[in-house]
Amino acid sequence: MKETNALFHSFTTGGYAAWGELFLESLRAVYGSNLNVWIDGLNLSEHQITVLENTYKDVRVVNEIENDKTVEEVIGTNAEDIHRWMNEIEMGITTGENFKYKLYMSVNKRYRNLGSVIKDAGDMGYKYFVHTDIDLYFRHEINGVFDILDNHDAAFYFRPAADHTYAVLGAFLAFRLNANTIRFVDEWMAQIDKVPFKERWRGFGQSVLFFTYEKVGSGVSVADLSSIEQAPKISKKFEPNAHIWMNSNSLTFGNIKLSSRKKSWNDLKRKYPKLEPFSRPRIPYKAIKTRLLKLFRELTR
Repeated sequence: MKETNALFHSFTTGGYAAWGELFLESLRAVYGSNLNVWIDGLNLSEHQITVLENTYKDVRVVNEIENDKTVEEVIGTNAEDIHRWMNEIEMGITTGENFKYKLYMSVNKRYRNLGSVIKDAGDMGYKYFVHTDIDLYFRHEINGVFDILDNHDAAFYFRPAADHTYAVLGAFLAFRLNANTIRFVDEWMAQIDKVPFKERWRGFGQSVLFFTYEKVGSGVSVADLSSIEQAPKISKKFEPNAHIWMNSNSLTFGNIKLSSRKKSWNDLKRKYPKLEPFSRPRIPYKAIKTRLLKLFRELTR
């Protein structure tokens, strides 16, 4: 089973953590509890970490705490703007103003960290590495990717961009862990670092992936999943034959964050109505709260 020799990886902020539960439950529904999953978090609460850890047996959650001052200094704005942009983006709204905050999260905190994570995955003995958005909903197995990677170093979805160029869909990136992958990753990190933050443009994250692909040339074999029949089908239109639904990029009415997640949860429950929790015991929050209140009353008599 090739998928058991793969590390599935994602990134989430506190505002997107609820997607993590769907992400993990969909992987469990499709593959069972045998996958290796690593989620990098930014400013997750203890409760959010506990929910994620209690959703999937072998998930590793690594959380970083960062204060607003750091973000303000990098972007060059104030706390009021940061919080407004954060709320807008979590509602699925990206503008010519708030894209700076999205860039900071997606590139500085997410992609820039992948360099060390991918190398760690190789050191831990994994053969494959799959990085995705936290709000992807897996509907079917994606084993075709691993078969493709047996003949390539990396596999991405390419899509047309401005000026007759291409961009790489950053929502799904797959690698076969070898020396060529490390070469690609090192060049990717260098391409990110060479552009100062305030000079980065909207769509920088996906553009720089394509620049890296062009830079490494034929020395690294990269498959275009959008042109290979056996590749998983990714859809933002909730297509029933798709392997993966892209929720934050989906076409829907109203609040993207809520309506897309509801559609995905309903689809999961319809397909797997008898999905049972795995054996790890849930934390009895209600019982703990009752005991703490009782103890408090006794101590304050």
